Amino acid sequence: MGAVLSFFKQLGTEVGTAIGTGQVRNLSVFQHLMQLLIMMVLIVGLSFYVYYVIKDCAKEPRTSQPAVALAIQNRTVKYVGSGKDVFWEGAKGWNGLLSQLQGRQNYLINLCPLTMHLAGYMGPFDNGIFQPALFLQKALRAGCRSFVLPISTYKDDNKRPPIWPYSGKPAIVCRNTTGNIVSMNGISVFDFTKALSQYYTANGAQAKEPLLLFLHQVDPYVPDPVKEERQYAMFMHQIALDLEPIRNRCLKTIGQLGSVVGATKENDLLTNVELSQFVDKIIIFTNFNIKICVKDAYAGLTPSLYEYANFNYLPVVESQVTQGITVGSRMLRMTDISGSKVNWTDQSRAVWHSTLLDDPSIVPSPAQAFNAMLTGIQCVPISYFSNVEYTKPIWETWDGYAWKLKEPATRFTKPDSIVPAKPGEQMNARASPELQPGQVKIGE
Repeated sequence: MGAVLSFFKQLGTEVGTAIGTGQVRNLSVFQHLMQLLIMMVLIVGLSFYVYYVIKDCAKEPRTSQPAVALAIQNRTVKYVGSGKDVFWEGAKGWNGLLSQLQGRQNYLINLCPLTMHLAGYMGPFDNGIFQPALFLQKALRAGCRSFVLPISTYKDDNKRPPIWPYSGKPAIVCRNTTGNIVSMNGISVFDFTKALSQYYTANGAQAKEPLLLFLHQVDPYVPDPVKEERQYAMFMHQIALDLEPIRNRCLKTIGQLGSVVGATKENDLLTNVELSQFVDKIIIFTNFNIKICVKDAYAGLTPSLYEYANFNYLPVVESQVTQGITVGSRMLRMTDISGSKVNWTDQSRAVWHSTLLDDPSIVPSPAQAFNAMLTGIQCVPISYFSNVEYTKPIWETWDGYAWKLKEPATRFTKPDSIVPAKPGEQMNARASPELQPGQVKIGE
């Protein structure tokens, strides 16, 4: 502003001199004065522009630390400070539920877990916040023991802790249908698992029941597993590091089966291992390409996601389904179920099926959710942050349990063991007990 004042002072001096000497009639002097006047207008305009730009830049951005802190405070007041819980207590242990299964149906494949997608997200969908500690306290007490963690990344050096994971690192964020990030912050897998380890037993009635984690790769917002294979392997390695807080609870071995990681025993886990073997264990599902982890080139990247994954689910391809290609677990969209020619009841009898929403901001209608489960689909995630009026009809079908039983007609029943009958004496080829088959004694 000092330069502007100096300019006015100089202009006043020159105008006064011109008038005093009669030079104002001189055209060249007049032109000079006009130039000075134009410059004055430009300088004043530029000064105001700079002032307002600086003023605008001084405002806290939408995702600044103070803005996120305020949003977290407001959400906490909504869910805790008001004294009202938006969900119902899930206070029933699974023993009463499992007693309804026949002895040869006591397997994971016959359960439908109460599942939350966008784990850790308190909402609202647009401009919402992640707060895993509060989320898990409420969700676990409400009976939820299954969570979908949508994992992606971004290239943005302006995103950094404590509001965001670093650029290029695995992150859990909320994206809309076009892929744009709409949450005010993001969390790492470590942030979630650390909170999970702290509040794992928040629901005493269900504390020993298994817990499912779906580590879901969000395409195309991860390194390309073909063009950027090493970056992809390192990305999975970082996810494995982030699972450290729950490492001791993760399912690694089972009795005579031995190791059950690397998605090598999917069918056994679903249809041969009784539910009592999963007590107090975390079961990991993922669609990351964990086979890359075991390549010799990445042997030094330990731990690896391969060492944690119990299930490696694949997207449903209808042509492969109808051809009978065998897998242990699949992921399909809600829209794939209705109107499809596939008999999902038969498909899901011994194969785990989970669903995804075409639009994560929209809760599936009760009719959609019920139709999926009636056909035998095990996992239909719903959102924590949605209006209770939408989620209540779905939620109440679990009746306070963390699990639902599949409909009787859709359940897997293990076949009876076939014990060979004892052969009769006429089948014995021995002429005498001390002889081998076909031998005879000579001279008797």
